[in-house]
Amino acid sequence: MNKTEAMKFRRGGRLAASDTLHVNRTSVKFVNSFKYLGVILPTNGRAFLEHITDRVRRALVASVGIRTPSKLSLRTALILFDIKVAPVASYGIEIIWDHLSSALLEKLDRIKPAFLKRALGLHRSSLNRYVYLLSDTSLFVEDLKRRFKLATTPAYLEFVSLWERKMAEINPDFYCTGAMTSEAWKGANRTNRHVVTRFAVHGFHHVLCATVGFHEPTDVCTCSRCGENCHKYHAAVCAGVFSLGSLSDQAYGG
Repeated sequence: MNKTEAMKFRRGGRLAASDTLHVNRTSVKFVNSFKYLGVILPTNGRAFLEHITDRVRRALVASVGIRTPSKLSLRTALILFDIKVAPVASYGIEIIWDHLSSALLEKLDRIKPAFLKRALGLHRSSLNRYVYLLSDTSLFVEDLKRRFKLATTPAYLEFVSLWERKMAEINPDFYCTGAMTSEAWKGANRTNRHVVTRFAVHGFHHVLCATVGFHEPTDVCTCSRCGENCHKYHAAVCAGVFSLGSLSDQAYGG
């Protein structure tokens, strides 16, 4: 009996006073969600926040099992993700897909860039849009839709639309950085990978700018080393910069 629970499927609201269940005069506890064959079922049969949260947590734990992905080639890192992490994250997706909101799809999609940030040597707060572009890979939600031949739901279309708006906000100069014009850094054991990717994402602007702290560049930003306008990728032309590697060491302590 200590392992027995009951759940009543309903449209909402509290349980009725008459909603009681006894086995051999022992009251059975009612719960608001129940894991059945690995899928966490909610009382309304439609809101799968708890299941997605659980899948995301388990997937992130699984990704930690891939140690030092920054030393692997990017191709190998992506293959290992598909083998070890994606199956954990996608468990039950065919059953619940039609009920997932755009917000839940976005939550699920964060798993892949979270792993890739480790592979790219980026800070966990780096924007996912840059991570996907640097890795030249598709969105995790798109992978799932294609792999399991899932329906194009209104929530999926909303998710894609939001992503397209985010992509439109990217600084065009990003596509001219070394990370986007060369693929040499994507090989295994590339000691400068983190320097190349970090420069592409933020240009080490927060290290050079006279304004203290991490912030987005503006027209009034001034370089603390040469006094010139400090745009996002000013480090590449600044006379006061010895090397991008030195800026990376200053920003992240080596």
